[in-house]
Amino acid sequence: MNYEDIQRLHLNQLRQALRVRLLKVVSLVDASGNPQQAPAAPSASPFFFNLTNTQVIITSKTTDQLADATAQLQAAGAVAKHRGAGKLTESEAGMRVQLFFPEALFSGQYVDQAPKMSYIDFRNAQYLALAKRLQADMPALLTALGTVAAPAPQLDFSNLPAYVKSIAKHAAPAIGGQLGRVGLLGQNMAERGILGLELDLPKIVGANTNALRLVRDASWVMLARNQADIPLLDFVAATLRGDGADAAELSWPLSADASAQKELLPGFGDQSRHVQLLLQESMAQGADLDMNLRANGMFTAKFGDERVFISGRQTDLNGAAACQIAQNVTARKVTLGKAKLPVPAGSHYVSLAAAKRDFAASFKNKSLAIKGDRPATTTLFPIPATAEAFSQAVAAELTANGSVNVEMFVPGDQFNLLVLDGTVLAVSQRDFAYVVGNGRNTLADLITQRNQRRQQAGLPVLTRAVDPETLADQGVKLDTVVSRGGQVYLGRDSVSAAAGMWQNGRADLDQSYDTLAVQAARALSLRLCSVQLVVPNGFVPYDPQEQTRGATLATIVGVDAAPDLSEFECPTYGDGLPVVGQVLDAVRKIDRK
Repeated sequence: MNYEDIQRLHLNQLRQALRVRLLKVVSLVDASGNPQQAPAAPSASPFFFNLTNTQVIITSKTTDQLADATAQLQAAGAVAKHRGAGKLTESEAGMRVQLFFPEALFSGQYVDQAPKMSYIDFRNAQYLALAKRLQADMPALLTALGTVAAPAPQLDFSNLPAYVKSIAKHAAPAIGGQLGRVGLLGQNMAERGILGLELDLPKIVGANTNALRLVRDASWVMLARNQADIPLLDFVAATLRGDGADAAELSWPLSADASAQKELLPGFGDQSRHVQLLLQESMAQGADLDMNLRANGMFTAKFGDERVFISGRQTDLNGAAACQIAQNVTARKVTLGKAKLPVPAGSHYVSLAAAKRDFAASFKNKSLAIKGDRPATTTLFPIPATAEAFSQAVAAELTANGSVNVEMFVPGDQFNLLVLDGTVLAVSQRDFAYVVGNGRNTLADLITQRNQRRQQAGLPVLTRAVDPETLADQGVKLDTVVSRGGQVYLGRDSVSAAAGMWQNGRADLDQSYDTLAVQAARALSLRLCSVQLVVPNGFVPYDPQEQTRGATLATIVGVDAAPDLSEFECPTYGDGLPVVGQVLDAVRKIDRK
């Protein structure tokens, strides 16, 4: 094995194509630590395999994307706990990493060298040499990973028969049961060939992508490791530097991120809460996952021959035209109005001058809602706006969208009803972002603390400065020390709504209002949506006849054709409802048809 030949053939560029698979053994126990029956692993899932009736092997897929491998292993552990109903414990001291060197590495050398041996024998000889060198350097690798372990039994990698004999002498331990152990992967290896290497390593390798990258890089440089007197990390850095690696690739920081946020699905904290829940439910139902474009939240969940595409909050349940109408405020109001459903009164403008004229004539003493035609852009003025504030809000929407809706503000409680195929699955009660004083901290400090807590919990935070007028209307400023128990709202617009609070609102909204939400979904031809209602008193049953006679029992102020399911399943406080599985089942039925 000559690394200069590997470099000459440009095979050294294959380092990042070295594929890995991560495995760990976990058990389910009850609150007293007694073993629990592990649920049967889904037959088609690549992430779960039953080892015993109480133990499960969780794995990543085989991939050269190291971040995906660590994310999949962490997610598999969380889903195993979710599927079982107990506490998850890790059965062994470590975990196992399987390494699969690129086939082109071996075939390229074989063609170049034309040795007088079969390709399988040539390939096996390379894997044996790699394993021997890794075993010799394993104490240094464990130290670099922050672990000191008792020496693992030394296996004989001089040839396959010797290896098999040494394995018989030192019985193979459980997965991750003997830190530092190096082994070969495969069956009938003399005839079929060695598939890869197996390393039992500390658990940090499955949780920290940099640790896994160090293992990959240290394993790769075994191709060139002929000078054991050079410290391992120095040798890794020198070899990679010679291959043109940049400075970032020559460092493997293992410290944890102290500011890491709480994840609904560990390993996928870079995704929205909605996507995390869909991925978790897909894995729990036995899906294989393809990481199509992780940076954009795009995945494919494969259930045998079924395919479910996960792309943000979009699903295949609604037609494109219906979604466009629902997401356009003007088109939605017209459609719902023609269906004789209650929507806010208001006017549509494409000119700032026209809006200002109407403000001077009739709006200036009224509570208003300023909405752009694109979704999630609303500014509320429950206290009548000044001419300047009104003009700024209208101008901002005209600049962004070319048009704006000025509606009468509807007072009452905000409810969001999740509708699927004519049935309301859940009700969320919403409130805008606010802080509660403690008599010690200023309002600015309370806002900072609130944002920190929500960020750590994985919840949306307030992304812009609080409007001084909003505070002035409540008699406070940013440097005000808010009295103990005093409540200060941080805005009444879409930003403060997104950073607000929500809880299960079923107990506070009479079930008769479900009919109104279902009618709105039907009018817009939406199978799945959330319907936002403002209701003065949710305990008073909804009566359409009373509504038509002038009573304002409810008003439809919004419809979302791509609802955030995390709002209903994981509210900011209180218990949610398991709606994600029902939505995923409906999407899967589309593919079956």
